[in-house]
Amino acid sequence: IYISGEDNVVTLTASTLTGNEANNDGGAIYIEGIVPDSDPVTPTNNQLIARFNSFFDNYSYNNGGGIYIDDNAIATLFGSVVLGNNEWSV
Repeated sequence: IYISGEDNVVTLTASTLTGNEANNDGGAIYIEGIVPDSDPVTPTNNQLIARFNSFFDNYSYNNGGGIYIDDNAIATLFGSVVLGNNEWSV
């Protein structure tokens, strides 16, 4: 799941994200926190609200095997399990 743009709020409830692989950041979820091209320091106000989810055995080749939260993004997890995720940083 890739959350980009501006002022997006994604709610994920009672889901399982497993066995995902990213070539860059965030094996299961990547939340973009800045607008990289137009204004690289303006926050996007993007958010993830996750309730009762499982994130396991996800992989990224850079950062955030399970969940990657970029600058100024927000992630709130309630009753969720994040387990066995891995990354290979260059």
